[in-house]
Amino acid sequence: MDGNQAVHAMSIDDLYTVERVLAESRYGRTELVMLDDAGPFVRKRIPLAYACRTVWALLSSAGSARLPKIEAAYEMPDEFVVVYDFIAGQTVEEAVETRGPLPHAEALAVAEGICEALCALHHLGIIHRDITPTNIVLAADGPHLIDFGIAQLRGETASGEKERLGTYGFAAPEQYGFAPADERSDIYALGHLLGYMLCGVNPADKERYGEALQDEGMVPRQMREILEKASAFEPSARFQDAASLRDALAQAGEEAAPAERTASAAKQAAPAGRPERPESPQSVPGDARPARTRPSWAKPVLAAAAACAAAALVAFILLGNGSWSPSGQTGSQEETAGSSSASSEDSSSASAASPGSGAAAGADETESSLAVSDIQWYTEQGVAQIAFRLHNGGGRTQELPGCRVEAYAADGSVLGSQDEYFCSVAAGEDEICTATLMAAGTLDRVEVVPLPAGSYSFTDDATAAFSASDVAVHAGPYMQTVAGMLRKVRAGGGSYSDGQVEIVVLQHDGSGRLVALQVSYVADTMDVGETQPFSVEFPLCEDAASTQVFAY
Repeated sequence: MDGNQAVHAMSIDDLYTVERVLAESRYGRTELVMLDDAGPFVRKRIPLAYACRTVWALLSSAGSARLPKIEAAYEMPDEFVVVYDFIAGQTVEEAVETRGPLPHAEALAVAEGICEALCALHHLGIIHRDITPTNIVLAADGPHLIDFGIAQLRGETASGEKERLGTYGFAAPEQYGFAPADERSDIYALGHLLGYMLCGVNPADKERYGEALQDEGMVPRQMREILEKASAFEPSARFQDAASLRDALAQAGEEAAPAERTASAAKQAAPAGRPERPESPQSVPGDARPARTRPSWAKPVLAAAAACAAAALVAFILLGNGSWSPSGQTGSQEETAGSSSASSEDSSSASAASPGSGAAAGADETESSLAVSDIQWYTEQGVAQIAFRLHNGGGRTQELPGCRVEAYAADGSVLGSQDEYFCSVAAGEDEICTATLMAAGTLDRVEVVPLPAGSYSFTDDATAAFSASDVAVHAGPYMQTVAGMLRKVRAGGGSYSDGQVEIVVLQHDGSGRLVALQVSYVADTMDVGETQPFSVEFPLCEDAASTQVFAY
C-alpha cells in the first residue's frame, strides 16, 4: 500500500462514527457505526494476517437476503476493513435462553432460511465454518447468517496461528484435523443448530443433548432422522449439499408438529415467516422468466466512498492461460446454451479497448511484460462484472501480476477504481481475468492497465495448465449448471501454486456481449494427463446464447 492509497483509506475510515464496540479479540474488532444520518452499520476491522479478502469479495456478489449486504471494503496499513448492514433482532441463542425451545414451525423456518444462505455461499466456494446460535440473527424478515471471521474458500487449508477450529458442539469433526472442511462441515453445524433450537440443549453437552433428541415430544422421529443424518461423523454419510437438507426439512415440515410443542407455540410470539429464497422469481414483463438477483447497493454515499478506496473489494484470484473469443465464435470450449434466453432487466454489456499495454520486459526481466485486451463487462444494480485477457509477453512467469481496473462515466468521471492481483501468468501465455467493481453511476467504459512489477515477481517455474472439454449447460427454472471434463496438461510450480483448479465460466448473448460470468474452484488431485469431471452451478442468465469455460 502506497501513501496515496493509505490516505484514501483513512479518509473513508474517518467518515464513520463509532456508536459502540460489539466484540473485540486478537482476530479483529467489530463496531456499530453511523455515516452521518445513514446506518447503523457494522464495521469489522480485521488484522491483515487474518483477512481473507477473497471471501468478502465473493460475498458481495452472493445476492442472498440471508447474508450480509456489503456496503464498503477498504484496506488500512495494518487492517482490512469491511462495512455491512446491521441486522436488528435476537440471536438464536438469545431467543432460546429467553423463551426455551423454539416452536417447531419457527425452528424449521430458521433452518430452511440458513439452508438458503448456504446454497448461495457454497455456490461461491465459501465455507462458513462457524454456524452457531450466536451467529444467526432472527430479524423481522427472517434469519440472517453473520460473522464470517473464520470462513474460508473451498479447498483452502488453514495452518499455524490462522487455524481456527470453530465452536465446540457445532464445529464438524474434520475441523479438528480429521480432514479439510467443506460444504458438508456447514451441514453438520446446521444439523446441531436445528437440534439446539428444537430441544434447547447445547450439543456440547453430549449426554443431555442425546437424551433430548430421543424425546419425541420435542423432536419427532422423522426430524430426528434428519438431524442424525445431517450431523453424521463421516461427511459422506451426511446430506451432501444444503439444497438436499432444505428439501428434507420442507418435507418434514408438512407433518403436524407434536401436540406438546403446538400448545406451547400458541403461547409464543408468532413465528417468523418462511424466508424468501435467494433466487426467488422477480416481476418481469410478459412471459419472461426471472432475472438474476444481485445485492442492492442502495446508499450512493457509501458506494461513492468505497469507490474512492484504491484497495476496495478484492476480486477473484486467478491462475493460468487460455484462449478467448469474446465475439462468441464457436470453439472447442464453447457450448450453446439452448433455449434459455430472456434478458435480465438490470444487465448491460459492452467492450472497451485497453488504453495501453505493459512495457516490454528488459533483459533482466524486472519490468512487467503484461498486455491487456478484450475487456468486457456488464452491470447489475451498480456492480460491474468485468472480464479481460491478460497476456505475458516476457520470457519468465510473472507471479502476483497486478492491474488497475477503473470504471468511467460518459463525462470522464471515475465511478470506481481498484487494484487487482492474480496468482501468476506463464511466459508467453494468456489468462482470462475477472473483477467485481462497485460503480456508483451509469458506467460508460472500463479501462485496465498493468501495474509495475519488481524483480521478485518473476520465476522460471511455469504455472499448472488445464483444459476443459465436453462442456454442457443444464438450465433449470432459476439456476443453471455448467458441467464438463477437466484435464491436467502441465504440472505447476512457483511460490503461489495452491493445489486448486480455477474454473472461469463466461456467457455471451447472440451478439457476443458478455452477460454473465462465474468463478469456481475444485481441488487439483490429478496427475498430468489425467481427467476429472467438474460442475459449476450459478443463477440462470436467460440472455445467454453461448458459454465458454476456461480452467487454470
